[in-house]
Amino acid sequence: MISYKKVDISKIKLDNSKLIYEGQELIIKSPIINFKIVKGNNCSKIKLICNDDSQSHDIFLNIIGYIERIYEYNKIKSDFISDNNVNVYMNENSRFFDCNTKEIDIENIIGDKCIVSIMFTNETLLLSQLLLIK
Repeated sequence: MISYKKVDISKIKLDNSKLIYEGQELIIKSPIINFKIVKGNNCSKIKLICNDDSQSHDIFLNIIGYIERIYEYNKIKSDFISDNNVNVYMNENSRFFDCNTKEIDIENIIGDKCIVSIMFTNETLLLSQLLLIK
């Protein structure tokens, strides 16, 4: 896992629909960011709400946007960013932690600020972990 602050976009490579960074699967840790859980019929996702006035959010959005362009260049459909928000899908392996780093269920999430770690698999931006922030 690498912090968004330390990502050098020139080192990101696409290999068989997986993003690789310095020889390892790319997992990015976000800045502190507001979020909203969106539950759908077939899947649930977290919408990361980027602040237009935040330099750290701009950097994070630029990295996700660059990755989206890599996918599009390779003719792989992606919808990571919409309306300045980042769409992150959840699966059964996604983990959630309260502000004391105790693992919790998604139903027990209280709050709207977090740090997430995300990975890119099967043309999807996937939530690895979410840590709630007070």
